[in-house]
Amino acid sequence: MRRAAALLLARAAPGAGRRGAAAAADAGGGAPPPAAAGSAPRAGPPPKFTIVGALTERTVPVRAPVYAIVELGGTQVKVSPDDVVYTDPLPGTAVRDVVRLERVLALGSATETKIGRPHLPAPAAVLAAVEEFFDDAKALHFHKRRRKNSRRLTGHRQPLTALRVLRVEGVEP
Repeated sequence: MRRAAALLLARAAPGAGRRGAAAAADAGGGAPPPAAAGSAPRAGPPPKFTIVGALTERTVPVRAPVYAIVELGGTQVKVSPDDVVYTDPLPGTAVRDVVRLERVLALGSATETKIGRPHLPAPAAVLAAVEEFFDDAKALHFHKRRRKNSRRLTGHRQPLTALRVLRVEGVEP
């Protein structure tokens, strides 16, 4: 008899098992609770980058006394306009593409500093142009097991992308 009751409860609430439908609803097996009034849903981190368009003669970097700290390839990089940054390849980009780096951690100038927790909101961005794709210098790895006549020499060349920073948005110089 108990087994039949447990099977009926399991059919009534999937994932409930022997605990029953009420316990499954309390444990979060049902619909998510409604959001509190006036609270915005938490958004995830901004995208790593978006492709804005192609580089034209009008998008020339203008040297300004501003800087930004952006997240690129898992590292934090401090950039200013007209800097060249080397990073891991950005998928889907081509040479002379302009990309918008939206994971900005901090912005600064002579008059103000903005620090994100962890990222700054939407107007903060860095525009950069893809200059070239190339392979880094060869990294050699030598592994030797002593007294075993066993040696191994391996290596690889890391693909990199050169980005020229055109503009830092979200802070006044």
